[in-house]
Parts: sequence; C-alpha cells; structure tokens
Amino acid sequence: MTTTQEVQQEATNSLRYSTTKIIGNESITVKIRLDDECKNGHQDFSITGDIYEAGKPKTDRYFISGGCIHEDIIKHFPEFETFVKLHLCDYNGVPMYAVANGFYHLRNGFNNTKPNDAGFKKQFCDYYRLTPKQFNELNKAENKVQHAITLEKLDVLTQWKEEASAARFYLEQLTGKKFLADSTKSNFDALTQEQREEENKRINEGYYTPAAKQAREELKKNDEVKKLEAERDKEIDKANLEFAVKLQVLNVGGSKALKNCIFYDHTKQLAFNWRGYDMMSESEVSAIIEKLNLPEGVTVKNAKGK
Repeated sequence: MTTTQEVQQEATNSLRYSTTKIIGNESITVKIRLDDECKNGHQDFSITGDIYEAGKPKTDRYFISGGCIHEDIIKHFPEFETFVKLHLCDYNGVPMYAVANGFYHLRNGFNNTKPNDAGFKKQFCDYYRLTPKQFNELNKAENKVQHAITLEKLDVLTQWKEEASAARFYLEQLTGKKFLADSTKSNFDALTQEQREEENKRINEGYYTPAAKQAREELKKNDEVKKLEAERDKEIDKANLEFAVKLQVLNVGGSKALKNCIFYDHTKQLAFNWRGYDMMSESEVSAIIEKLNLPEGVTVKNAKGK
C-alpha cells in the first residue's frame, strides 16, 4: 500500500500551488505553476492571481482584478518574488526567446523605454536578471549570434539555471512533490557549429575592426541617401506630371477650366466638376477634353455638369 508520504514524493512533470489571503475587503489568490501548460515542449514558470471581494462568491460580479497582478503579489506575498522574476521563463530559468528578444530589446527598447532613456538599463537588467556589468558586455554585441556567445561567455545560462533550481526547490517544498523535467525544448536557441564558424571567420577577417565598422556605416548611410533621393525623385515626377496636365487644361480651357479640375496623381486621372458647385456644362467639359493632349497614361473623367 502506498503511504501519503510516498505519494507526495512521487515525481511529476507539473507542479502547481495556490494560496489565498484576505487583505481588508479583498480576497487575493495566488497561483504558481511549473509545467508545459501550452503543450509546446517548454516547462515554464508562471505566477498569476485573482482578486475578489472578500466573503463573496468568486463570480464576475465580485471580481476586482486578475492575471499578471505581480505588483499586488509582491506587496502581499513577498516570499513569491522569485517566481515573479521567473514568470514565463523555462524550468532552467531562461527567459522567453532569450537571444532573439534579448538582442531586439537591447537595440530597440521595451516597456515604453528606449535604449538611450535613463531607466532603460535598469529595466533591462531587472527583466533579464543581469548585472550592470553583464549588460555592458552584452551591449557590445552587433548581432544575435554575438549576443548568444556573450551570454555563454558571461556564464549567464548557469546563473539563470541556479536561480531556477532554487525556485523549483521552493515550489517542491510548497507542493510536497518532486519535479520531473521532461521538456523537449529550451528558451535558449543554441548556436549551430556553422554559426560559430561563421562568427569566428568574421572576427579573423577583421569584420568588427573600427575601420570595417566605419565602412559599413558609410554604406548604410549611402543606402539611406539613395532611398531619400528615390522618394524625392518620385515626388518630383508626380509634381511634374501634375504641372504638365494642369498646364494643358489652362492652355485649352483657361482659368475657369483650371479652377474646375483636379488631378489625382495616385491614379493619374484628371476630373472636372469634382467639387459639386461652380460646375461647367457637359458640353464645355467635352470641348476641353477633345483638345487636350495629355501625357501618356493619364485619363480624364468627364463628369456631368448642369
């Protein structure tokens, strides 16, 4: 016969714990889990909560707030702060898409902060559980491959794993069960041998030397200049076409016809009587259209006049 103690010590791939506190007029329930709830091969940490009016049924009528209420959880359950830090990290403590998201956030910012903002560095370090010194080293990376290599060199993966191990042990104590890791995927995308070889080749060929970086910056700037020139030329072409069309209208129909028409450059269509007032007669418009010598591709709309 299996004893209660033996059942509690059985290994499981899903650890779940919840607890409730009454704080004033509110009932706060915290739910912690470590499992593959999404069935995507990742066993992830998660901590959420629900707040209802105390002493009332847990129905929508008495619901106050819920979900990732992490500020409330830390305030009333400070012992669970470690799980808040590990929220959505895998069982080894690796944040979601650690390399791709980490490098993107480093270069583009997140949580409404930009890399040059005063509070960005602290937010980044808090979210990715890094020291300022580790941030400074990661900030030197020019691409995702370098970002991943730097994480390895700084032993951040070991650091994350140790934090997660302590949290798993705590959750095992709370649940009285042992955690069975059966994840088939990790939030850390390990580099392939080909990626490492390519990066070493770049380093050996001086890809990251100051002179090479300067050359790449110049090429990037030149490309941006060409893009601006192309946009400018496009607008000039549209303006020249509109000028040619309206000049034809002026030469053929005079100021009256010019004031009466509009040219849609996106469709290359000339239209008369478009305003609905001060309209020209149909015969006047037809007479003008017959004499127009419009550029190739331009069409004209003969709107009915009064």
